[in-house]
Amino acid sequence: SNAAMLKTVTSLALACATVLLVVPHAWPVTTDAARAAVTVVQTALVWPVVLYHSALPVRLLALVFAALGCVQQAFVLGINTGEFYPHLIPGLLLMRGGVLALGSSGLPFPIAASQGVCTLAVLLLLAVGQWYQTLLGRGLHVAHVAHELMFIVVGCLVLTGTLQSVLPAPRAAQMQEARRLLDPICYAALGVLFLSHIHDKSAVGTAWHVVLGWALIGQAAALLLASFVHAHNPPQGVASLANACVAYAWVMPGVWLIHMASFHYLFARGWHNDVDIKQGVHHLLWPGELATDAATVKDDAKAREYIGVYLTVDLLFSAALVLAAILGGSNGGRGDLIPSKELDDDGDLPLPTRTHNADNTLKMSNPLVAPVQENVSPFTTSRFGS
Repeated sequence: SNAAMLKTVTSLALACATVLLVVPHAWPVTTDAARAAVTVVQTALVWPVVLYHSALPVRLLALVFAALGCVQQAFVLGINTGEFYPHLIPGLLLMRGGVLALGSSGLPFPIAASQGVCTLAVLLLLAVGQWYQTLLGRGLHVAHVAHELMFIVVGCLVLTGTLQSVLPAPRAAQMQEARRLLDPICYAALGVLFLSHIHDKSAVGTAWHVVLGWALIGQAAALLLASFVHAHNPPQGVASLANACVAYAWVMPGVWLIHMASFHYLFARGWHNDVDIKQGVHHLLWPGELATDAATVKDDAKAREYIGVYLTVDLLFSAALVLAAILGGSNGGRGDLIPSKELDDDGDLPLPTRTHNADNTLKMSNPLVAPVQENVSPFTTSRFGS
């Protein structure tokens, strides 16, 4: 059965993760290739269990493995965890959002209160840490202000998603409607930040972030267009295509962030001509770039060639992931991000029901949104009878 297979795969993944926790102590891992392999494989084994398994105890156990792996990577393997994980974890969460988007019917999905509060606490700590380390008493630097803006924008996304899950039904529905506009604006704002912010001064590092910026702007456009499509009660085929496009718009920047984390931020090698050089699997694949940093620091054309190859692969890989989710019958996943009051009897995100009026026109009923009154603005309190 599927349950037995899931249990076997999960047990095997955690067993392999245990082996990888022991190996560096029994047989010292000294080469960059070996350290990168242990880190990437360990991450691939543990984090999907953390994000996707339906049983909370199993997810917590996997989270313990993930924390132990992070400690090992930082202090035993010499991985640049301070920049690897800030790129990896958002990428994983974006991919999780893509799975949920397949069953969202064009509606912003809520974030469970416990997860929202924890995420907001982490963002607050990061913002305070950024302020203390770079802004306090050292004057304003636009790069550090950009970091703070990023925390604020992500905090807005998390806060509104959390409020949607804790507010009473009429207010929650209003918040959901407001997020149809607010979420795209926030993702577009993040995209603009990444397009303009110089997080890494190497040509390859800049190109990674430029692609990420455009991917987030594309995600904003996809979210907004999908809202327009679903607002007109489209036929099932059109609605499914809109959901698939939104899922892809979530998954693609997620895959890109994970790719960036492993290919560009595994190692931090210090300074070269006053430029902080980041290194990862990219530099293991192309040793010439490791031997001469000038190509990755100054040669924009060479950087674009590398990034073009990576982007092509990620565009196709993201599409394959969305296709696999659709063929697997995903309708949003088992709802650890969805409050139980909004799940159906099977534990899934309820989908809209479609019927026909007497004149054979299409009528949609969405279980997550209160009935819409005619000629009323979606942002007025009277729309939902409050």
